[in-house]
Amino acid sequence: MPDVCALAALVYLAAMLATGAGRLALGCLQRRRKPSRMEALLLASLPPMVLVTALIGSQIPLNDALHERLHHWIPAVPATEGAHELLHSANWLLLLLLASRALITFHWWARAQIDTRALRRLSSTETSLDGIAVRILPTEKAHCFTIGALRPSVYVSEGMLALLAAPERAAMLAHEEAHRSRRDGFWTLALRTFYSLLLLPGSGFLVRAWDAAAERDCDLAAARRIGSACTVASALVRVGGQPQGRAFAGSLSFGAKSGHLEERVNALLAYDPAYV
Repeated sequence: MPDVCALAALVYLAAMLATGAGRLALGCLQRRRKPSRMEALLLASLPPMVLVTALIGSQIPLNDALHERLHHWIPAVPATEGAHELLHSANWLLLLLLASRALITFHWWARAQIDTRALRRLSSTETSLDGIAVRILPTEKAHCFTIGALRPSVYVSEGMLALLAAPERAAMLAHEEAHRSRRDGFWTLALRTFYSLLLLPGSGFLVRAWDAAAERDCDLAAARRIGSACTVASALVRVGGQPQGRAFAGSLSFGAKSGHLEERVNALLAYDPAYV
């Protein structure tokens, strides 16, 4: 079974190189400006695309000599005593590692599904607030988030509605509606699934950059919808001053993550009012 290690090594190396290239490009971009949502998504998607390309390319002989070399260099390794057994052990360790990562990813998926179903049971049916379809949670804790990959829904708690003034509530819901219309839940789920299955050094940098860019983009979309970037910033500050409730698996919350509040507020205040 030596070909498993050979193929895995080639594919993993290609994905690692793509991750490094994505980090380098993102770092160069961040020196000039904050990356857009699409730029961050493309760079975070580069390793998965390269991995798929490498898997397909490993089955396509570019030329006979290269194909022959790639598929037959591993059988030459067990020329010394014990090397063949060592390769078999490496294959089993690789399969166990992949199985363990698959179980961890499945557990995260299961949590997301359980949370989604529980929220649907606990919440009201969809109702319209500020022209946006939402589900209301009967709790005094401050919650507002979008959850769901294929059928995303916006959830807001009674406590959050009581906390915000009407313009701030409209800004918050417009932000979540932007997440839903852009299918950010699907892209977040796809990226986290890939990087959970395949541990790549530096991949967290790409995922965090995507998360931050998606939040900034939705902030600006909310500002355009309600006509005031300052109101969106005010809602962010007010929500950021509240104790954050439990984070549901796979959810995109309105509240800023640790260390991101100032960045998001500054991006809103720098937004040109002429385009709002």
